[in-house]
Amino acid sequence: MKQKFILFFSTSIPYGIIMGLFYSEDVYSNLNNGVISGIIFGLLMTTILSVIQRIKLKKLGQKKGNVKIINTAEIVIEGSKQDILVICENSLSNIIKCKIEEINIQEGILKAKAGMTWYTWGDLILFKLDHIHENKYKVLITSRPIVKTTVIDYGKNQDNINRIIKFFREIKRDVKVIQDGCNIT
Repeated sequence: MKQKFILFFSTSIPYGIIMGLFYSEDVYSNLNNGVISGIIFGLLMTTILSVIQRIKLKKLGQKKGNVKIINTAEIVIEGSKQDILVICENSLSNIIKCKIEEINIQEGILKAKAGMTWYTWGDLILFKLDHIHENKYKVLITSRPIVKTTVIDYGKNQDNINRIIKFFREIKRDVKVIQDGCNIT
């Protein structure tokens, strides 16, 4: 619900101000017409974008009440740090327009950017490896929009995480999801 309020106010207020400036009657009338136009536009945009979001999330199997913009998953996997980072790098081939920005083997970090699509201005994807013992690592995978003020992402970041986990499971059968913010089964 908070998401809908933010969406409503972020579309209605700027539109209302702009429309108020275009009306050429007196100041009180401009304000009144701008507010009414803004409310109508805000309701219309909130409804349209919410319906599109609901349709996209339904395709992903997401439950209506648990919508997040920043999605994370944590997995446990066996292998060397270098091998796991290679799997992380290869998993990005399933993400459209994805390019690797940084790989730091010492710290166990891989950063990538997914390009702009119809649903997002782009996404940042981060893999962070933490050593558990001998040949076992915990991998934190995070996907979030590049634009930090993004209110609605149509499930794109959840889809990124799901694609990455699916790739991991195809390569290594013993992948355990230990923290799941994306309804991964």
